[in-house]
Amino acid sequence: MMRICWMLAGAALVLAGPGAAQDIARLTVAGDCASVPILSPAIPVVEVTIGGKGPYRFAIDTGAQGHGRISTALAEELGLPKVGEVGAPAPGGALATRPVFGAAEVSVGDISFKNIDLVAMSDVRGPQAEWDGILGNELLEFVPLTLDYGNARARFGGPGLSEGVPVKFDRGIPIVPVEIAGQRFEVHFDSGNGAGGLFLDEDKAKGLPLGGEPVQRGMTRTTFGDFSIMEAPLTISAMLGGTPLSLNAIGWPSPRPGGNLGSKAMAGLSITIDTKSDLVVVERSGAPPRCR
Repeated sequence: MMRICWMLAGAALVLAGPGAAQDIARLTVAGDCASVPILSPAIPVVEVTIGGKGPYRFAIDTGAQGHGRISTALAEELGLPKVGEVGAPAPGGALATRPVFGAAEVSVGDISFKNIDLVAMSDVRGPQAEWDGILGNELLEFVPLTLDYGNARARFGGPGLSEGVPVKFDRGIPIVPVEIAGQRFEVHFDSGNGAGGLFLDEDKAKGLPLGGEPVQRGMTRTTFGDFSIMEAPLTISAMLGGTPLSLNAIGWPSPRPGGNLGSKAMAGLSITIDTKSDLVVVERSGAPPRCR
């Protein structure tokens, strides 16, 4: 049986000290725009430098709260100072404590995030074993983000949006409207979810026009434990802002209440998220996103 791992780095983090992580007031940004290659399309991964050293592979995870994550081994190799600790859910419902490391500068192309706090990555096995860290969703408070899956490019910064689909945020995670068979679902866009295209709550998923009996795709492991993933063919298009998503199946249960839209649904598409205007644009990939 196939084992699939949801990347739920955005599980709630509980600060465990007054100097602990995610103090967004300290973080600043230098540079206006950076357009860089996406190294892995299943979950977008880009190269970063830390204090001028690297490059290192960091996933872009819109479902990860805070500034980001880093492997403990890399943090210690770079000599990053511990600036606090957080508590995070562990398998079995326990609360594990993780250190928080401070980095003076993390750069993606010509964009530099200064005074950034990085939580030690979870020990849950999964695709994150291939990464050195994660860029979290609080960085979107500072710059618009474009993930162009069709052209395998990511752009940080650049022009903001004046038109698009209104978007809300849940602990920094974009909540976008997906329409299927005349029904509207408010789902979390989680670029760190590489397990499938779209997951809904079980009752909602089974109420859609399905093209066959559900099958068990495998088991998933998250910080909340292990459980089965079910999937069934979807016989009608799913739309976001009038653009068809790359979906031919629906899965359940959802790793987040209401629904979870992952990177697999974005094949051949480009999505731009602008938190300052509370807008998102999804379109077929055309010209790659540029800074000038």
